[in-house]
Amino acid sequence: MPLHVMLSLDFADAKDNRYHFNNFLEAKGWKKLTEVDTVWHREYAYSQSNAFQVVYGLEQELTEAANEFKPNGIEYVAQIGNAEPIKCGVVKTRYGYEHVTR
Repeated sequence: MPLHVMLSLDFADAKDNRYHFNNFLEAKGWKKLTEVDTVWHREYAYSQSNAFQVVYGLEQELTEAANEFKPNGIEYVAQIGNAEPIKCGVVKTRYGYEHVTR
């Protein structure tokens, strides 16, 4: 069973570098989740018992990104587990609001 990571982050003062920063994450295997801001997903061929390897790798990648793009900081939260993130929304229709799965 693969190990999934959902990452949400704030890239401080990213105005000119956001495009390049996003390309950096994509090159590292992250996929930006659609319909939400700054949320990424990545799948690893690890078991839950190897989550520490994911944490270490994430620390390394974001430190590398900080050194390359020189932001004032990168704040992030990561959810690591066996279940893939769900992609849903609540959209306004002419009848009211409706929950949709993306």
